[in-house]
Amino acid sequence: IFFRSKLFSVVFGNTMPRMRGGFSSMQASRVAAGHRAPAMFHDGGLVVPHNCEHQVKLSKDLMEAFPATCNTPAVELQPGQPSREPINIGVVLSGGQAPGGHNVIAGLFDYIKAVSPDSKLIGFRDGPHGIFSNIWDEVDASEIQSFRNTGGFDMLGSGRHKIESEEHFQASMKVCTDLNLHGLVVIGGDDSNSNACLLGEYFKAKGAKTRVVGCPKTIDGDLKNDSIPISFGFDTACRTYAEQVGNVARDALGTQKYYHFVRLMGRSASHIALEVALETRPNICIIGEEVDQKRQSLQGLTQQVADVVEKRAKDGKHFGVVLLPEGLIEFIPEIGELIGEVNELLAEGCDANDEALLAEGKLKPHSAQVFRILPPNIREQMLLDRDPHGNVQVAKIETETLLASTVAAELEARAQAKNTPKIPFVARFHAFGYEGRAALPSRFDAEYCYALGLTAGGLISAGLTSVMASVTNLLRPVEEWHCGGTPIPSMMNFERRKGKWKAVIAKALVLLDGAPFKAFSERREDWKCQDYYRCPGPLQFSTGDMDIPLTLKYELMPAGGTDPDPHVPASAAELQCKPFATQTAFGSHLHRPTPDFCLSALEKERLSYTPNTPACLRGPVKIESMGESQCARPKDSVIIQRNFPKTQGQPLVDLVADSAWSSTSETNWNLSVGVVFCGRQTPGGHNVVTGLHDVLSKNGGKLMGFIGGTRGLLAGSAIEITDAVLANYRNQGGVDLLGRSVDKLDESMADQVVKVCKSLSLGALVLVGGVRTQTDACYLAERLADVPGAPAIIGVPAGIDGAVHGAGVEASIGFDSACHMYAQLVGNTGTDAASARKYYHFLRVMGTSPSHMALEVAMLTRPNAVLLAEEVTHKRQSLRDLVNQLADLVVRRSQEGKDFGIILVPEGIAAAIPELATLIDELTGLQKLGLPAAEQIERLKPWSRAVYQSLPEFIKEGVMLERQSDEKIQLSQIESERLLAELVAAELEVRKGAKTYKGKFNPVCSFLGYQARGSLPSNFDCDLGYTLGMTAAHLAHGKCNGYLAIATGLKDSATSWSVGGLPLVSMLHAEDSTAPPVIPPARVELTGKAHAAMRAASADWVVEELYENPGPLQFGGATADNRSLTLQLEADPGYLQGLSSLHQELEAVRAACRPGCPSQQLQVIAQSLATLTNMIGLFHGEDVSSAANPLKRRRVVPL
Repeated sequence: IFFRSKLFSVVFGNTMPRMRGGFSSMQASRVAAGHRAPAMFHDGGLVVPHNCEHQVKLSKDLMEAFPATCNTPAVELQPGQPSREPINIGVVLSGGQAPGGHNVIAGLFDYIKAVSPDSKLIGFRDGPHGIFSNIWDEVDASEIQSFRNTGGFDMLGSGRHKIESEEHFQASMKVCTDLNLHGLVVIGGDDSNSNACLLGEYFKAKGAKTRVVGCPKTIDGDLKNDSIPISFGFDTACRTYAEQVGNVARDALGTQKYYHFVRLMGRSASHIALEVALETRPNICIIGEEVDQKRQSLQGLTQQVADVVEKRAKDGKHFGVVLLPEGLIEFIPEIGELIGEVNELLAEGCDANDEALLAEGKLKPHSAQVFRILPPNIREQMLLDRDPHGNVQVAKIETETLLASTVAAELEARAQAKNTPKIPFVARFHAFGYEGRAALPSRFDAEYCYALGLTAGGLISAGLTSVMASVTNLLRPVEEWHCGGTPIPSMMNFERRKGKWKAVIAKALVLLDGAPFKAFSERREDWKCQDYYRCPGPLQFSTGDMDIPLTLKYELMPAGGTDPDPHVPASAAELQCKPFATQTAFGSHLHRPTPDFCLSALEKERLSYTPNTPACLRGPVKIESMGESQCARPKDSVIIQRNFPKTQGQPLVDLVADSAWSSTSETNWNLSVGVVFCGRQTPGGHNVVTGLHDVLSKNGGKLMGFIGGTRGLLAGSAIEITDAVLANYRNQGGVDLLGRSVDKLDESMADQVVKVCKSLSLGALVLVGGVRTQTDACYLAERLADVPGAPAIIGVPAGIDGAVHGAGVEASIGFDSACHMYAQLVGNTGTDAASARKYYHFLRVMGTSPSHMALEVAMLTRPNAVLLAEEVTHKRQSLRDLVNQLADLVVRRSQEGKDFGIILVPEGIAAAIPELATLIDELTGLQKLGLPAAEQIERLKPWSRAVYQSLPEFIKEGVMLERQSDEKIQLSQIESERLLAELVAAELEVRKGAKTYKGKFNPVCSFLGYQARGSLPSNFDCDLGYTLGMTAAHLAHGKCNGYLAIATGLKDSATSWSVGGLPLVSMLHAEDSTAPPVIPPARVELTGKAHAAMRAASADWVVEELYENPGPLQFGGATADNRSLTLQLEADPGYLQGLSSLHQELEAVRAACRPGCPSQQLQVIAQSLATLTNMIGLFHGEDVSSAANPLKRRRVVPL
C-alpha cells in the first residue's frame, strides 16, 4: 500500500538531483488515459500557418513600446509539411499553478518529436529565473510520460519572478542562444505573458533566433479575448470549488443554523465566483466588477447582505451561503483607493506598519480614516509583502470575516433601533484557494492544454514570435477545434505598477453586459430566499462526455441559442415542486423535498445507482442468536450490570437467509418504524432511510421520518417516507431530507419519546449517529425495556470521524466518503506546494477528538508530517514539544533546500495537548455555573490562567465559545493549525538568531471541515448505509431493543458481508464508579496495523516529496469501489463470521472430549485451553486463571 509508487529521479542541467514521488492509482490511470487532439494533429500531423496577413492595429504608445513586434499578424494553422530539421524549444512555467500545465508540455514535446526525433525540449526550472539563471534540464520521454494528465507544475516547478532588468534580458538571451533554442514557450497568466511579450520584443530587436510564444494559463479566468476564449485551469479549479460549495450548501440545509461565507480565488476578476455561483446557486454572490461599477461602499455591501438575512429570517430561515471573490476588497471603492495609495508608498520604501503609514501626510485623510477603522487583522494582512508584480496578496486578506462582522454589527444596530430581538446570525468561514490550482485536470482542461502545446510547437516551427497559442471552436468535439496564434502586443495596455506606468496585458474582467452575468442577474433574486442549491459533485473521469464551463457556454452561445442552464423548471409538474410550494415548517426546521431542477447532472446520475447488498438480505431473513454478550471490558461488568439490568447480556444476533420460508408465509409485518438523524451530517445517511423504507414497504410496513432531528422527535414532527419522498434522495449527500438539530436524547426525554411513538404507533425507533447518539440509544433502550407499547430502540453507526468502531463495528457510514474528499484537497495542496516550493501548508482535518481521519488522509496523501491526538496524549507532549518537533522538521528540510511542505493537524489536537486540555476542562466546568466570561477567567487556577493569558487572541476566543450540546468544546472553531504555525514561526526566528536556521518559512493555514459532511457518498458508503438501513428494519421486525445494526467483512465484496445486531450495552465503558458508563469514541490504536504501517512509512516523508493525490471520488472506473486504507489494514475476518467459526471449533472440541476419549487427548486439549484462558486474561489486563499464581489457589481441605 505504501511502497507501490515508482520514484522518478530527475537530474537538472546544473542543479542537484531532485526526487519525485510516485502516483496514486487515480493518477496512474490518468497518466495512462492518453490524449485527444484536433484533427490537424492526428497521426503525428504537422501544421503550417495560413491566413496570416491580418494585422492587428495598435495604439501609438504600444507601437513605440514594441517596434520590432508591433506588426505581428494573427494566424491560423492548417495541416502541412514544414521543415523536418530538428527544432529545440525551451519551456517555462510561470506564476501560480493551474491544472493542465503538464499537458501543454506534453503537447509541445509530442509536436517537436513529430518534426524530428532529434528535436530537444529544455525545461527551465522554478519559473522565469530559471531562464536567466541557466537552471534547466532536457525533458525526455519517460519524464513526460510520468506527468501526462496530472495536476500541478511540479514537473518543472514554477515561480513569480520577472525578467525586467537589462541584465536579466541579456542573460536570458545568452542562455537561449547557448542552448541553440529556436523557441521559448512561456506558460503563464497575464503578467507572465506580458513578460513574454517583452522578451520576444528584446530577442527580435537584438537579432536572436529564439522566438517566444505564450500559452494562456490562469485559474482566475482573466486572460481571454475573442481569440483566446478561456485560459486553462479555470474549468478544473471552478469544478473543485463548486464541489466544495455545493457540499457546504447541502450541509447548511441539513442543520439550518449557519451562514457560510465562502471566499474564492480570483485576484482581479470575479470569473470564478460567477462560474461557481451558476453551478451551485448560493443565496448571495458578490461580483467585484458590479461593486466597482456601482461604487458600492463596504457599508452598502453590508446593508445588502443584511437585507437578505432579514428577508430570509421572515421566512424562518437563519442559514444561507454567501460567495465572494478574494479580490473583492480591491473593488470596494474606499478600500481600493487605500490599497492603491499603500502600494505607491511601499514602492517608495515606506515601512509596512501602521505607524509609518499613518504618519502625517502619508495617506490621504479619507484613506487614513478607512485604514484606522479596519480590524487589526485586516490591516496586518493588507501590509503583507507584495508579489513580484507589486500586487497586494489578496489571498491572505480575510474579506469574508470582515464582511460577516460588519453584517453582524448592522443586524444588531437594526434590532436596537427597532427595539426588537436580534435576528439569529451565526457565521462560518471558508477560503477555497490553493487546493484548486493543482488538481487533476478535468477532461476539458487536459485536452485543451494538450492542444495548446501542439499549437505552440506549430507556431514556433513556423517562425512566429510574440504570439499566444489560441484554440477555438470549443463547443464542438476536440477533433474540430481550430488552432492558431494571436499577437500578444494587441492584448496590451498601460497600467500603474510599482509606482511606474508599464505595458501589460489588459485583464479580462467580468462584463456586466455579457451573457454569463446576465444569466446570473436573472436568477439571483430567486436564489436569495428560495434554496435552489445544487451540488455538482466530484469531477468524473470515467464518463464519455467532456463538458465546458457554464460561463464559456454562455459566451459562445449563438444569438437566439438555447439557454445551457435554464433556471425555470421545464415542466408544469416541476413547477409544483418549487420550494415554497411544498415547504413546511416543523417547529424551527423547514422541510421541503428537493425538486428535480435542483439536482446536478451527477446527482441525477447517482439516483440510478443500485447499492450492493449482502446475499442474506436479498430474500427472507431470520434472526439467529450468537450467544450472550459481555461487557467490552470485564472490569466494568459490575457497574454496567447495576445500571443496565434489563438489557445487559443480550445476545449478539446474526441475520441469515431463511431457508424455511415459503411463498405462503406471512409477509405483512404491520410494523411502523421511525427514523431520526441525531448525529452530525454524514455522507450515506439518506441511504439508511432508503434501506429502511425498501424493506418495510416490501413487507407491508411503514417508515416515519422525524423532521429536525432530536427536537423534531420530541415535537412529534414526522412525515411518512414514501417512494415519492425518496425519489430525489437515493445515494445523495447530506441529511437534508429530514435534517438534524442537537445530538442529545437523555433519559429525561424518555416519556415524551414514548408518547410520540405511541401516537404514531411506532414499533421501533432508529437513531442514526455517532457515539453520543448510540450512548443515548443505550440508555433509552434500558429505560423503555419494560414500558408497555414502547418502541424498540435501534442504532445505526454514522459519522465522518469514524469514532463508532470496535468489536463488530468495522466502519461508520460517511468515513470513507469524507476521507476521500479531504484526501483530494490535501493531495491537490501537496502538488501545489511541490510546484511553488515556497509555502508550508498547515491543514487541519475535521474529526472531533479521535484522529482516524488524519491517519487515513495521511496514508492516502503522504504529507511531510502528521500529528495524531492519540500520540500527543500517549507521549504527554506539551505545546512546546510539538512546536519544537515541527520546527526541527522545517530546519531539516531547509538544509536540503526545501522551504515548503505539508503538515496535517487533526481537529482534536487542542484537547490532547495537556496544558490546553486542562484549561479547556476548567473553563467547561466554569461555564456550567453560568458565570460571565471575565469571571470564568478570574476563577481559573493560576497555571491555567497563565496558559490562557499566553495564548493568541483567536485561540482565547475559541476556548471561550459556548459548549456544544454534549458539553464539549467546539473543536471546529479552535484554529490549532494557525496556533502551531505562528509558534513555529516564532521558534524559527529564535533559531535564526542563534544561526541554526537560515531558511524561509511562509505558512498557509486551512481548515478542511464542512465541505465533506454533505458530499455525495462513495459507492462503499452507499452500500453500507443501505445495508445497515435494511438490517435495522429486520431488527425492528424482530423487536430487538437496544441493538446497533452492524455489518462485518467490509473489506470484501458487499455480497459477502455478514449483518446482524450488536447489543449497545456491550460497547459501554465505565471510567469510574461515579461517572455514568458511555460508549467512548474509538481512538486510533497506536499498536494497530494502520498506525504501525503509517509510521513505518512516514520516516521517508519528512524530507522527500512522496506526495500522492488520490484525486476526486469516482463512481465508475477502476477506483470506484476502493475501500479506505484503514479498513484494508485493520479489518480482521468479519466479526460475525469469526464468532461463528469459533463456535464451530468449540463444538468440535466438545465432541472430541466426550466421556471415553483417550486420556492423552484430554490432557493435551485441557492444557491448551488453560494456556488460552491465561492469554485471554492478559488481553483484558487481569488474571482469569487461579492456577496462574499458586499463592491465589484455593486450598482443598481434606474431609
